[in-house]
Amino acid sequence: MSIKEVRPSRAGRSAPYNDRDLDEGLVGYRLQRGNISNSHNKLLLEAYHQHQPLIFLRGVEDARYEIIYPVFVLSIDPSKMEAVISLDDSNLELDSAPPNIVEEPLTRGYSESRSKSRHHQRAFRKRVLLAYGLRCALTGLPLPKLLQAAHIVPDSKEGEASVRNGIAMSYLHHAAFEQNLLGIDPDGLIHLSESLRTTRDGPLFDHGLLRLHRQSIRLPSFQGHLPNRDFLAQRFLEFRNAS
Repeated sequence: MSIKEVRPSRAGRSAPYNDRDLDEGLVGYRLQRGNISNSHNKLLLEAYHQHQPLIFLRGVEDARYEIIYPVFVLSIDPSKMEAVISLDDSNLELDSAPPNIVEEPLTRGYSESRSKSRHHQRAFRKRVLLAYGLRCALTGLPLPKLLQAAHIVPDSKEGEASVRNGIAMSYLHHAAFEQNLLGIDPDGLIHLSESLRTTRDGPLFDHGLLRLHRQSIRLPSFQGHLPNRDFLAQRFLEFRNAS
């Protein structure tokens, strides 16, 4: 079953339903007008009671949608004719692989409150981790809860939210990559900064970082998910300049 959030088809028109963003990862989805027990709303109620996953077609602009799966109905308020939809990624640890298709970059989306929320980040993380088999590309660590999707060209520098601009890394290696203490060249070779290579701090540091120097990252099996060489070259130049 799928549900759809639409955008106005022309400037000046309002959307047919007032769907709204709530907290990060939650959407207020308006039920179909009329009776709470009509055929469409009844299916949504059944999905809620059975905790069944849904496909969410999130409106990006006129006739364009971002496909998010799975999403779940957290609650339904008949008085408001509104359901709360969770975009949660709690099922990410399922041993599954992404389809062999070249995905379009996600459309970056933000909302302004006290901080800036990246609505595309959850879907980006899921796509990247699945592309890398739910393992760290540097060490092979197979624990998704300890993995992040590192942008090659940072989001803050308009880097696209696509699998080809992402690499699955553990928290430690992602932090080193962000601080330009670790770089990856266009051929996928790992380079460590001089400050890291001259540091000695026990077996965790030696095995977790030092041994990676001049090793190759583990690449996705599907050609369409390989990191973009131009993106890697751009980021590697930044690493060399910082070093």
